[in-house]
Amino acid sequence: MTKLVCLLAGMGLVTFLGFTIDAQSRAPVDRPTVELGKGMIFASGRVEGTTPEIELRPRLADRIADVLVCEGQTVNEGDVLLQVCDKQYRHEVELAAAALELAEAQLDAQTVSLILAYRADGNKFTHPVELLGMRYQPKSSGRTARGRGRRGGRPSPRAPAELRSGVDGSRLDTVLDRLTATSASRLLGLVNVNTAAAKVLAALPGLDEALAARIVEARSGLAPEDRATPAWLYTQGVLDAEAFKSAAPLLTARSFQYRLRCVGFGRPVGRFRIVEAALDLAGKTPRISYLRDITRLGLPFALDVDVEER
Repeated sequence: MTKLVCLLAGMGLVTFLGFTIDAQSRAPVDRPTVELGKGMIFASGRVEGTTPEIELRPRLADRIADVLVCEGQTVNEGDVLLQVCDKQYRHEVELAAAALELAEAQLDAQTVSLILAYRADGNKFTHPVELLGMRYQPKSSGRTARGRGRRGGRPSPRAPAELRSGVDGSRLDTVLDRLTATSASRLLGLVNVNTAAAKVLAALPGLDEALAARIVEARSGLAPEDRATPAWLYTQGVLDAEAFKSAAPLLTARSFQYRLRCVGFGRPVGRFRIVEAALDLAGKTPRISYLRDITRLGLPFALDVDVEER
């Protein structure tokens, strides 16, 4: 009997110790506690504000390019929070400005339609001569035809009609005179087709010595109004379309730089002096590009003092 009592007492002690160790091994439960003191409340937990969420609705919907604030930052009314990618909108502004300029140029509607469609697809012109006999197939506009396609009854896309510039020989001079493909105020290195020597013209793309000789011969019989642009090379049949398109980007019909040679002489000794100067009239104020004495090179022509005086 005594052994049985001792055995039961030992089992009870072991069970008590087991519950005690298990209770100590468990992680304590984090229960919120509130303490009051000096008008302040101290408590553990998560604090959330009562300000309602504000939905942002920008006037322009597009991809966000940059976020200018960080989480938790205080902002005021009128602060810029983010920037929207404006590439597409800038492109549309450029197209609107181009349409206005084309309208002021008084071009045919057919030509204007092709230019705007070509630029709307992200293309750029390198020179107005590209419009000569140009055809262009615009990209799909996303519109659908009324009929149904063959696959699953989906509407088939409507392909835009091919556009033609309508620029031929009768309109070429207007296009070259009123349009440009660059924003540069000055174009350097152009050759004046109305004054350049044959050997200079022969060095241009699409030209050779025979064509250069034809140009020099043909321009001598042209009226001043016909030589206002290089278009006469095509309209007068001197160059075909392919050769003209190759040479036109390097040609001009106007000159703003002139070279002068002044000869002064004295009588009866016959002494002379020659001065050469280059004038640049491209700017607002004419300027002398260079000035040099070339007397040592001799007279450029025979000088008869008696004839010059008469």
